[in-house]
Amino acid sequence: MKRTLLTVFLTLISSSVLASPGFLVSAEIKHKNETIGSPALRIAANSTASVKVSGSYDLKINLKVNDENSVLISTDITVGEESHSPSMLVALDQDASITVGDMTLSLVVAKSTE
Repeated sequence: MKRTLLTVFLTLISSSVLASPGFLVSAEIKHKNETIGSPALRIAANSTASVKVSGSYDLKINLKVNDENSVLISTDITVGEESHSPSMLVALDQDASITVGDMTLSLVVAKSTE
């Protein structure tokens, strides 16, 4: 009986963890119109992920769910000596981009199935 209850309890916990929404953020980073990186990050809802390519760029993305069709993206990005912290409201499965100085950041955010 205890074993059955433990199994049911563990199944419920794993189901709730697996049910939490995640997102796939595909990015393209350009500096002076030249693509320097195209990272893809899997980010849990309302959390942060980052990627760094030494000597090229450092990107940190914070993702907050806005509603069922959009997310708020806040970033910290450094390309060479240039650092910026742009934010944008992004519709799911739609291209979004922002240009600051010589740097352009383009994103597509999709719900993750994993």
